[in-house]
Amino acid sequence: MFFVAPAASREAAGRSEQALSAFTRVLEQDSDHVDANYHAGLSAVRLGRQESARRYLLWTLDVDPGHKQARAALASIPAR
Repeated sequence: MFFVAPAASREAAGRSEQALSAFTRVLEQDSDHVDANYHAGLSAVRLGRQESARRYLLWTLDVDPGHKQARAALASIPAR
């Protein structure tokens, strides 16, 4: 089991770059980890990395189509 708590605490502290790096490490072990994909997407949004954010959020929805927060976050990203 891969824990996202350390990454989430970085995200909550506003350390988006460190959070994204930590979520990425979780995803290297479990690419279908819904929470890690979702929060990586949020971190990428905060860093202005729209394409990365889209990719993480779409993966979240692929694994969990009912993830309302991921759908809302994806909708908030400006169109290409």
